[in-house]
Amino acid sequence: MITIRLFLAWLTGHFDIRFIFTPFAAKNIVPPAKDDQSFVGYTDLFVFGIRIARIQKTRSWRFTK
Repeated sequence: MITIRLFLAWLTGHFDIRFIFTPFAAKNIVPPAKDDQSFVGYTDLFVFGIRIARIQKTRSWRFTK
């Protein structure tokens, strides 16, 4: 039973039905920042709906004005 749950968790984390007919897609994920100074976000890269990579992005908001 735990194997099935682990497989379903992996499947939902590595598969996105919105991109199933798209040869290459990128989705940006930006969680809310606690200090309003910087954020750590991710870019997920998909090939036909299957996530092939997750790239971490960090950006400072201090000197943008």
